[in-house]
Amino acid sequence: MKIPFCVFCLKSGILCSRCQEKIDSGEYSELDITVCKKLIELESRFPELKEVEFVKSLRAGGLTIIVVKAPRGFPRRIWYEISRLLRRELGNIRIIEKGPDIKSMVEQLLSPAKVVSIATVWFPDGSSELVIKVSRHDSRRLFVSKEDLERIVSIFAKMNTRIEYI
Repeated sequence: MKIPFCVFCLKSGILCSRCQEKIDSGEYSELDITVCKKLIELESRFPELKEVEFVKSLRAGGLTIIVVKAPRGFPRRIWYEISRLLRRELGNIRIIEKGPDIKSMVEQLLSPAKVVSIATVWFPDGSSELVIKVSRHDSRRLFVSKEDLERIVSIFAKMNTRIEYI
């Protein structure tokens, strides 16, 4: 598995200066270290993980979200099994595959709620905002609060995000 930390640092629990700098700069967090360590441990059980790249993890509203880059055609059943194993130690887990566009990530994040539309709104001052419209009927199917979801999507989209129910 491709990870942003040294394998030795993860196994020993003591970070080298380069890995510590990634934590200190805010690029990664202690949660990222914990998740990477668990994924490295699972790599022997799931050899398919050797082709996967860890991107980021976040915690929101009792849910841990793990974002990874996987090769095309990576079996979804493996993610379900890994989620089940990690759930014991990290609580509720949602593993999301980073795609070429933000739409695929948003749909995975909000699943099983149906995303009606995703649009970028440009303002006169040059700023922009991502507007995600979700069916009002599906709003009760969201697993965390609307505010937490907006914060999570904002981090990955690198722009302000608003979720609307229609």
